[in-house]
Amino acid sequence: MRFGSSRRKCHWIRTTSRDADQAVHVLSRLIEIHPQDGRAYADLGKAWALKGESEKAIAAYERALRYDGTQYDLHYRLFELYRKTGQAGLAQNHLAAFKTGEAKKRASYREGVAALESEPSSH
Repeated sequence: MRFGSSRRKCHWIRTTSRDADQAVHVLSRLIEIHPQDGRAYADLGKAWALKGESEKAIAAYERALRYDGTQYDLHYRLFELYRKTGQAGLAQNHLAAFKTGEAKKRASYREGVAALESEPSSH
């Protein structure tokens, strides 16, 4: 199967790989081909978390953030995993990063809406 973009690859994997073991295998292969694909690492982290492999999930999520720091939801997932593994300091750091990221997204959204509302109507 050929894919045109890494986003489509990840979507295909998410929608066809219901089994976490299969997802880990397929995502690991995808990462071999596209080693800087932040979404693939994020999906791998989710698969490891589903398997109960917290440390492997943490490693994958941290790597995902290195390649795509705008995946603010991963900070919340890391908060949960670090809290679960008793690493309170790291958990709090990621909770703060999640809140900051969400605030940035809301501000960007408001700016976009304001820009659209200030444009003259083209009726």
